[in-house]
Amino acid sequence: MRIGILPAPSPGGGVYQYSLTMLRALRALHESTQLIDNVVVFTPDAGQLRSALPTTLEGWQTVPPQPPSLASSIKSSLVRMIGAGRARRTWWRFRERLVGSPGMRVFGEMQAQPELNDWFRRWGIELMIYPYDATIAPQAGVPYIFALHDMAHRLYPEFRELSDSGDWEVEQTRRQGSIHATVVLADSDLGRQDILDAYGRWGLTPDRVRVLPFVPPPYLRADVTPSERQVVRAKYRLPDRYVFYPADFSPHKNHVQLIRALSALRNERGITVPAVFCGYHSDLLRTDWLSEMQNLVRRHRLESQVQFLGYVPEEDMSALYSSATMLVMPTYVGPTVIPVLEAWATNCPVITSDIRGVREQVGDAGLLIDPRSFESIATAIHDVWTNETLRTSLVRKGSQRLQSYSFETFCRDLSRVLEDVQAALSAEHPEQSQISLPARGTAVP
Repeated sequence: MRIGILPAPSPGGGVYQYSLTMLRALRALHESTQLIDNVVVFTPDAGQLRSALPTTLEGWQTVPPQPPSLASSIKSSLVRMIGAGRARRTWWRFRERLVGSPGMRVFGEMQAQPELNDWFRRWGIELMIYPYDATIAPQAGVPYIFALHDMAHRLYPEFRELSDSGDWEVEQTRRQGSIHATVVLADSDLGRQDILDAYGRWGLTPDRVRVLPFVPPPYLRADVTPSERQVVRAKYRLPDRYVFYPADFSPHKNHVQLIRALSALRNERGITVPAVFCGYHSDLLRTDWLSEMQNLVRRHRLESQVQFLGYVPEEDMSALYSSATMLVMPTYVGPTVIPVLEAWATNCPVITSDIRGVREQVGDAGLLIDPRSFESIATAIHDVWTNETLRTSLVRKGSQRLQSYSFETFCRDLSRVLEDVQAALSAEHPEQSQISLPARGTAVP
C-alpha cells in the first residue's frame, strides 16, 4: 500500500509531535512489515522535517504542497491551528451579521476538489493519513485516516480560542472530515466516545473510530546527567527548585489559578515557590494572554518568583523537566494532557486537573486538583514541595503508567488500523467490509 501523509505544518505543540510520531511509526512498519510499499510526505517545509527526523524520511519522497489549491488549504489549516486573534474574531462577527445568521451559511459547503484528487493520484497514493484535522481531507476524494484529537470546540465553548464565538470552520472541517474518513483516530476511549456522540448521527459508525493515543516525543529522556542539567540551569538562570508548566498561553491552560496559588503559598503559608513557564505565543490571542499573565504576576508581586521562557528548543526540555520539583498543569481541557506524559518520561512528579479524561489518563500517578480553585492547587503544590517521599512515589507510579503509552504500542495499534484499512480497500465490494468507505471522486455534501 502506497501511503501519503500531510504532517501538521506548525512546528511545536502536541499535534506537531503526533505527526512526527506517526512518521516514525510508518518508518518502523515500512521496514518490519509488508503493509507499506512506500510513503510520500506532502509538506511545505521538507528541510524542517528532515532536521527533526534526520533518518526517518530516507528513501521517501517529500513533495511540495502543490497544486496551488493544496497550498492555500494548508495555509488555511495553519491559520486555524495557530489560533484566532482579536482581528479575526471581529471579521467572523462582521460576516455573520452581513449574512444574517451564523453557521454554515457563513462558510458555505465544502466541495470536492478534483485537482487535489489528481495530485495525490499522480503520486500513486492509495491512502492518505492526516495526523490533524486538515481541511483538505474530505475534499481530495482519496481514502484517508483522519486524526481528531479532541472535541474541545464543542465541549468548551466558553473558551474563545477553542470555539471562537461563531467560527464554524472548525466544526465544518471536523464533522465532514470525520464522516467521510475511512478511519478516524481518537486519542483515548473518552475522546472516541465524544467523537461518536457528535458525529454518529451524521453516519460515523463505531467501527470506524479507533484509539491511537499520544506518546512522549523521542527527544525526552530520563537519564539526564548533572552536567546537562547545570548547562540548562545556567542558560535560563533557573532556581534550585521550581514548579514547571510548559504550555502555550491560552485562557484554557489556566495559568491564572496557578499564579494565584503561588501568591497564596507565600502570603498564607510562608513558602516561596518559584515557577517556570514556557510555551509559544506567536499569534495575537496568545501574545495578549501572555501580557495579561505578566501583569497578573506584577499585581501579586511575584516578579522574583516567576520566569517566562517563551519557546524552548527540544534539546533543553529533558533537563527542564528533570530539574523541576514538579509539573503543575491546571488545565480546564482534556481528554489527554501531553505534558503529563512528558513529565512521566523524565521522572518529574505530576500535579494536574481532576477533570473528565485527565483523571482517567493519570489514575494514581499524579495529584489531581480542582482547576477552578487556587486553594486546591496551592495545597497540592505544598504537599509535593515539602514531601520527598510523595515525590518519589509519584515518579515511580508515573514511570509505571507510562508503559501504556509506549512507541511500540503506538506502532502495534497503527499496524492493526492499516491492516483493516488495507482489507477494506482490497475488498471487491467495500460495503461488505467491516469498514465502509466513502464513495470516491464524489462531491462532499
